[in-house]
Amino acid sequence: MSNAADGHAIRSERALSAPAWGAGRMDEKLEGVYETVLRPAWQRLADRFATMMKEGRLKFADPWTTAMHWKGLNEWDMLERHLLSANSAADPNDIVTAATAAADAFLKVYAAPYQPGEVAL
Repeated sequence: MSNAADGHAIRSERALSAPAWGAGRMDEKLEGVYETVLRPAWQRLADRFATMMKEGRLKFADPWTTAMHWKGLNEWDMLERHLLSANSAADPNDIVTAATAAADAFLKVYAAPYQPGEVAL
């Protein structure tokens, strides 16, 4: 399964993962933070979503993908604004707006259909 498009995709992925200023690999300390703090936190959320799927509260889907969808929906553009120093702190109203919109969109995609006779939780 190799063709010119495959090679281009790999080169594009490498270009996007390497910092523009040089070093071809993420700093080991930052990689450690991801592996020891961030990834386990997102994995716990994925595990919780898997439990909710087994309970029938969410539709069955890949739990990791579901967690990453939740993450993306909640980040809005606040992370970019913070990283680029466009603002010093997130506006609380922006946080509420983003979280509400994220929950609404997430549940439209992943909420299990209501079954007559069920007790709402």
